[in-house]
Amino acid sequence: MEQPKDTSKSAPAIFERITDSFMAISDKGIVLYANRNICKILKTEAESLVKHNLWDTFSYLRETRLYKLCQNSLSENCAVRVQESLPPYDKWYDIRIHPCRFGLEIYLSDVTDRILAEKVLVECERNRDLLIENLPGVAYRRSPEDDCMMHFLSDGCRELTGYRQESLLYSRKIRFIDIVAPEFRANYHRKWAEAMKKGSIFDEKYQLIRAGGEYIWVRERGKAVLNSKGQIEAVEGLIFNIDDQVKSQAEVQYLRSHDTLSGIYNRQHFMQEAKRLDVPDQMPLSIIFGDINGLKLINNAVGHEKGDRMIVEAARLIKGQCRENDVPCRFGGGQFCILMPRTNDTSSEAFIQDIVDACNRHNQLARNEMGCINLSLGHATKDMYDISIESVIQLAEENMYKRKLLDRKSMHSSLLSSIQSTLLARSQETEEHAERLIKLTRILGMKLNLAQIDLNELELLAALHDIGKVGINDRILNKPDRLTDDEWIEMKKHSEIGYRIAMSSPELMPIAEYILAHHERWDGTGYPNALTGERIPFMSRVLSVVDAYDAMTQDRTYRKAMPKEQALLEIRNNSGKQFDPWISEAFIDFMRDEEAF
Repeated sequence: MEQPKDTSKSAPAIFERITDSFMAISDKGIVLYANRNICKILKTEAESLVKHNLWDTFSYLRETRLYKLCQNSLSENCAVRVQESLPPYDKWYDIRIHPCRFGLEIYLSDVTDRILAEKVLVECERNRDLLIENLPGVAYRRSPEDDCMMHFLSDGCRELTGYRQESLLYSRKIRFIDIVAPEFRANYHRKWAEAMKKGSIFDEKYQLIRAGGEYIWVRERGKAVLNSKGQIEAVEGLIFNIDDQVKSQAEVQYLRSHDTLSGIYNRQHFMQEAKRLDVPDQMPLSIIFGDINGLKLINNAVGHEKGDRMIVEAARLIKGQCRENDVPCRFGGGQFCILMPRTNDTSSEAFIQDIVDACNRHNQLARNEMGCINLSLGHATKDMYDISIESVIQLAEENMYKRKLLDRKSMHSSLLSSIQSTLLARSQETEEHAERLIKLTRILGMKLNLAQIDLNELELLAALHDIGKVGINDRILNKPDRLTDDEWIEMKKHSEIGYRIAMSSPELMPIAEYILAHHERWDGTGYPNALTGERIPFMSRVLSVVDAYDAMTQDRTYRKAMPKEQALLEIRNNSGKQFDPWISEAFIDFMRDEEAF
């Protein structure tokens, strides 16, 4: 349809005043009129657009929805309104198409900003919903009153509280405040009242009671919501589960202040408490210092596992006697220290006796001496503020060591007897074997003109040379068959174990080197240090000959005993190889003169 002549002249004046982008096209697609705004959209001049076929001039428009809508509007003679983006698709338009007597009127309004804002809003809402759905806790909206009636709860409610959302929403049967642990409710109300009054953020940690009765730690952050009049109409916030975090922090704090082996306080915490309690209103301030007697001997004899069990048991006994405000700690090794505020000298002395009595009760139930707890204890009291706490600790330690010197001899003797008894019970060695060795080595020592002090050491060596076998596995120690290479390596460690045990005891220290070397050989093929000749301690060389003779002349599980003469011949054959030649000959000579052996 052609544009009427009278209309073409008046059209520009009318349509240029339209704020929208506008053009009119015939039913064939010929542009009858286009204002400046539409020309800007199509990036062309009016002369290139008017009187030209829109779809031929801008062929890419045929691929757009605009083309299809125009065709439908012409065929159905109806108005159409849509929001579309046209090439280059960087703008959005509100497109209105109206059929008219000469074709179509097309109006385009730029709504890009609004569309983008709506998209941002939709995305924000989507992200908010996604965030709320995946929160490790609960988002909420509630009344500002003390009843804390919930108006909204996110999907995390069930996981956090154990209750379904509908159980807590608008409910007076189970109010939110009812699942706050009772000891936190007063502070909860008070802190919220302060936050609402000041317009500040509420941020508190407290415990919730879940539906099953379990207590968990949570953190709540929230703020009052004001209406248009500035009045509080609701409270909104988030509640997070921080139970694992709180427990982890508590565990870290526990490890910082406690000894991991014994479970009582460590030295660092003790010193911190000593400084904290070093104030006039805590005096007199008493300190008890204790040490486990024989711990080193136990560690070397039967292993650190046994020693650790002794430390744990001693800590249990000490802690069991402590009062609520006392501070017991493991000071290091087998040492313990107890800080006792408001305790005078007499009371601390009585406390020491309580610990001794507890140890005695424990020891009565012990199966052997190595299961007993023997503590040396000393104490000191600070009753004047100008005395340093460090000097009081030092004095308590000194008093403990004075007591240890008095206890040491009897304690070590009983422990050594227990270790020797343990060895005889676990191994194939018999008490008769030990007695024979003691008798033979003493006679040989006298034949060699040894001094009395040397004879005493030789006798002790004969009795305890294999004491290190208490540290060897029973399976290896009592194996009836030949030992494997690995088992033999393990068995040979008993010399070194015996050396460590001896070095732990003042009574055995003089024979420690002899125990270490009692399996060395004259030719250097022995163990553990492959010593040769006279580098081997003399006492070890004496014992080596006697021990070999007794082993050959006694029945064993894997062979019968040798006759005396055959055993002496073996010693002579190994003289200068396994045995000291001079000691070997001296032993053979006196044994041939002794009818009793």
